Amino acid sequence: KLSCFSGGEQTKIALIRLLLEQPDLLLLDEPTNHLDVQTVQWLEQYLKTYPHAAVIVSHDRYFLDQTADVVYEFQNRTLVRYPGNYTSYREQKRKNILLQEKAYRRQQEEIHRLEDLIERFKHKPKKAAFARSRKKILERIEKIDQPPKDDAHIFTGELTPAFLSSKWVLEADRLQIGYDQSLAELTLRVRRGQKIGVIGPNGAGKSAFLKTAAGLLPPVKGKLTLGLNVDVGYFDQQTIALSSAQSVLEHFHDSFPSLTEKEVRDILGAFLFTGKDTTKKVSSLSGGEKSRLILAELFQRRPNFFLLDEPTNHMDIPARETLESAFKAYTGTLLFVSHDRYFIRQAAEALLVFEDHDVFYYPFGYDHYAERLKHQNGTDGPARIRAEEQALISGLKNVPKAERHMLKEISEDQAYAEWQMRLVLEPLRQVQEELEAFLLSPDPELLWEDPAYEADFRKKEAELYQTYTKRCLDWYEKWSEFTFDNMHR
Repeated sequence: KLSCFSGGEQTKIALIRLLLEQPDLLLLDEPTNHLDVQTVQWLEQYLKTYPHAAVIVSHDRYFLDQTADVVYEFQNRTLVRYPGNYTSYREQKRKNILLQEKAYRRQQEEIHRLEDLIERFKHKPKKAAFARSRKKILERIEKIDQPPKDDAHIFTGELTPAFLSSKWVLEADRLQIGYDQSLAELTLRVRRGQKIGVIGPNGAGKSAFLKTAAGLLPPVKGKLTLGLNVDVGYFDQQTIALSSAQSVLEHFHDSFPSLTEKEVRDILGAFLFTGKDTTKKVSSLSGGEKSRLILAELFQRRPNFFLLDEPTNHMDIPARETLESAFKAYTGTLLFVSHDRYFIRQAAEALLVFEDHDVFYYPFGYDHYAERLKHQNGTDGPARIRAEEQALISGLKNVPKAERHMLKEISEDQAYAEWQMRLVLEPLRQVQEELEAFLLSPDPELLWEDPAYEADFRKKEAELYQTYTKRCLDWYEKWSEFTFDNMHR
C-alpha cells in the first residue's frame, strides 16, 4: 500500500508518476521536502534538461540555483520578476533596494529644500510668486516610496574573536568516534582560521565528532587535543531547549550586564530581533528564534572556535542569510555540520565528508565538490581525499627547512612531484592575481547605475571565475594523482 511508504518514498513515487506524463507545464510545490540528497541531485539534473515549462515553489535555495532561470517574488501584494537563479535574484534585489534608497534620499533632500524656500519667501510680497512656483513644482513631484528594508541583516565589518588561538586549533590522531561503538576513524589537523563544513548521511558520526571535539563525548579510541588558548563556542539542537519567563531583551541583558540597553537592542537587531520581538518571552520563541538568540549570545561572547551542529535548522531564509553573512565576517575557526547545501556553499571553504565509516577531506568549497562528484559519476576516486593524508601533508609543511632539504635529497619521487605541482600552481596563482585585481577595478557608481557596464563586468567576472575554477581543478587533479600514488605504494 502507498500509505506504508515513508514521506520521502511517497514524494519519489508522486514525482515519478508526474515526470513520466511529461506535462507541458510542471507544477512543483516544495519538491525537495523529504528527499535524500542523491534524489534531489538527480531531480536537479532532470529539470535542467526538461523540455517543457516548470513552475517551482521551494525554500531550497541551492535547488533553485540549479534549476531556475527566472525568479518571481510576491512583494507588497505584487509579483516582481527577477531574471536568473536564486543567487541572481538576491543580488538584484539588494541592488534595487540600494538604488531606491539613493533615489529616495535625493528626492527627500530636494523636497526639504523646496519646503524651506517656500517657508522663507511665502510671506514676502516680492518673493510670493517665486514661493508659489516652488509650491507647484513640489506638488508635481512624483513621490518615490521609501524602500523596504532587506529581510536579512548583512554584516559588513569583521567579527573577530576575543583573543587568538594557537596555529593548530584541533588535532586528532587515529580518533575513533561514536557512542557505544565506533562510527568512524579519522586523523586530522584544523588550522586557525579554517572554515570547514562537515557533510554526510545521518548516523555517519558527524554529530559525534563535534561532541567529541567539544569535550562532551569521550573518544572510543585514539586521541583528540585542542590547541593553546582555544575557546570553544558549541551549538546543537539540545542547546536551543531554552525555557525562561524573561523577555528576549531581559534574557540577553542578564547574560551581558555590562552592555547598555541600546547596545543590547543593536546586537539583537543584527540577529533580526527588532521592535516587539524583543518583548517576546523566551519560552514562547520558535525553534528558529531560539537558535538565533543563542547564536547572538555566542557571537557576543566571541569564541575563537565555533563547533555548530545544524545551526540553520528551523530557520527561515532571512535568518539563514543573516547567519551566512555573520560567518563570512567571522575571522576565527569554524567547524559545522549542515544539510543545507546553500549554507555550506556560502560558509565553508573546505569539506569533511563522512561516508561508509570513513572520512574524507576535500580542500575546496561545496560547488567544487559537487562538480567533481558529477564528473566522477558517483565512483570513488580523487574527488575525495582521506583526512589522514591531508593531515600528513599539513604536517610536512611544518618540518624545518633543513630537514625538508634532506627529504628532497633522499626522495627523487618527491622532488619530481614538487616540480610537477609548481607547473600547475604558477598558472593558478597568475589567474588568482588577475581575478583579485579585476574585482577591485570596477567603478562602483557605474556598476550600480549603468546596466550595460554591469553586464560587461559580470560577463568578464564569470569568465575569470571559470578559468580560476579550471586552474584549481587542474591543481587538484595533479595533487590527488601524487597523493593516491603514494597511498598505494
